[in-house]
Amino acid sequence: MGKIFQLDLHAVELLGQEREKSRLVVESIMEGIRKQDKFPSVPVIELNGRFYITNGNHRAIGHYLANKPLTCELIPGGPPKSRLEFFFPIREIVLVEDTGQYKLFKDSSFYR
Repeated sequence: MGKIFQLDLHAVELLGQEREKSRLVVESIMEGIRKQDKFPSVPVIELNGRFYITNGNHRAIGHYLANKPLTCELIPGGPPKSRLEFFFPIREIVLVEDTGQYKLFKDSSFYR
């Protein structure tokens, strides 16, 4: 298990690979944040002072929009340097209409 820590998404740059996320899922996560629900940590990789995420983009943008730190777990490794061009700041994620992601997340045992 890697180091667990809080990442202030307005103070450091978190980069992801997904450009669009479900508005309904993100709003649901933000509601959980308001209610002070506990979320599992999101795995992140640190490379040259920047953080990279490959899973947990809904939570990352939800915490960014709510201006609340994201609980992260630092994992070893990093994206291959040849893939770095495919990462972008999570603050640039665009919220789009839900196409079934909300039901998938709601029915998932991952959040129980």
